[in-house]
Amino acid sequence: MNSWSSPHQLDPPLVWEKTRFPRSLLCACAVALFATGSFLAPANASCPVSFQGLGQLPGDVASQGLALSNDGRVVGGASFDASGAPHAFRWTAETGMVALGAPPPGFPNSVALATNRNGSVIVGIALFFDERVAFRWTEATGVQRLTPVRATPRAISAAGISARGDVIAGAAAVTTGLPEIYRWTGPGGVVTLGVQSSQA
Repeated sequence: MNSWSSPHQLDPPLVWEKTRFPRSLLCACAVALFATGSFLAPANASCPVSFQGLGQLPGDVASQGLALSNDGRVVGGASFDASGAPHAFRWTAETGMVALGAPPPGFPNSVALATNRNGSVIVGIALFFDERVAFRWTEATGVQRLTPVRATPRAISAAGISARGDVIAGAAAVTTGLPEIYRWTGPGGVVTLGVQSSQA
């Protein structure tokens, strides 16, 4: 069964804090993402506490925040329709919640999982039941599918992204059944880093 099939199947709240910033900026930069409803709130105890609902995409009924830029100004995640189908979004205070656009063909659902430092690049997965592919999004390119050469089609995820958004890391299923770690760069494409041990 698809693990994203219901907006009620959500993880515990995620708290993020950019501690290297001056204390005066913590109120603006330290936020908590509550997966049960996509709320933003200061994560530092000295800051005034408030909550801001991110809303949902038009026609949807729930949302989940999963990715956050370093300055706390960009949120990525999934907005769910009444059937539980997820749709990847990017949120800012200026634009509100905006869909990332059409996922790769054959994968009608999508989830944003990570963002680069300033939120201009987002990575995630597109899904069709339990099948999934990784994608990279920018405003200029839209959603781009990432496919390692030796990966089983429809069995790949993107888990991490560099500060500039030009390097992506993730895992893909291979013929051995073990996850194969990969690294993606624009010029170099997908480079396999090896198969993860079953003991990892």
